[in-house]
Amino acid sequence: MQTKLRLGHALKELGRKGEALAVWTEALHRDPENLVIRKQIWSEKYPEKFHPEIDWAWQREQLKAEREAEIAAGICGPDGCPVPWA
Repeated sequence: MQTKLRLGHALKELGRKGEALAVWTEALHRDPENLVIRKQIWSEKYPEKFHPEIDWAWQREQLKAEREAEIAAGICGPDGCPVPWA
């Protein structure tokens, strides 16, 4: 996942934000428990929630909503997400 994270950062630096988001989103689908990648997506989509200060309450609510959506879509179960390499 580190490679996808770095690729996304490189694309963003080149001004290719849509492609960066696509790479990070693909990585998140492969590893739904990865909060680093999830927060990269959030930071790009919702910069006001990260600058000038991080909105921790918003992050908790966003994570809860996304987890519920992932459970409903069958991506994750109520006990968490499957480990992709297991």
